[in-house]
Amino acid sequence: MGYDGGRADNLAGDMLVGPTHSHSTISFDGKVELDALQQFYSERGNDFCLMSEHIEGLNTDAIEQMLARYRALPERRCLMIPGIEIDDLHILIYGVERAHPFQSYEDLAAKYYEDGAFIVVSHPAKIHGPLPDVIHPWIRGVEVWNSRHDGRHNPRDKSVELWRELHRADPRVVPLGAMDFHSTPTTRTCRSVWRHRASRATSSTRFARTVT
Repeated sequence: MGYDGGRADNLAGDMLVGPTHSHSTISFDGKVELDALQQFYSERGNDFCLMSEHIEGLNTDAIEQMLARYRALPERRCLMIPGIEIDDLHILIYGVERAHPFQSYEDLAAKYYEDGAFIVVSHPAKIHGPLPDVIHPWIRGVEVWNSRHDGRHNPRDKSVELWRELHRADPRVVPLGAMDFHSTPTTRTCRSVWRHRASRATSSTRFARTVT
């Protein structure tokens, strides 16, 4: 399903299930083509996928080309929601709607925050030291469990405590489970469940805004 206003008539009630933090071959280390990844997730009963293509190698033109590929996806169960991962800032930006010219990663992230994107702290296990000050006002979620870096059995205490700290400061900050998906086959099965407050006709834009 293309992300730009695509319908999701198959949704049952208002509960949506799907993976977060996934990479296609648009990312330098992704192994699965975007169309094949959508089919893979659709066949496994997912309603959505929050994608996170690496910013490395993406300029403004490349981001626009990326978004065109998402818009061209066929009608399937799983809504593929475009996003970007910025490792330098330890963030994932979900619900990317357009390409912006930018001078720095901080500049780009600030523009997507103003657009209403859903910004999440990525794999806290990889973070050494405090979070960059610039990202604090943007954060609306924390990956408390990244199955690639934390394993399949338990989240790390460090990640949970980071979420609790940020949640105390801002109750809008939510915990997420994430796959950090790069290739198939995989046995990692960490998915997120959202109570969707919009109508049955949904889109990337509406979904991202309902969870912030």
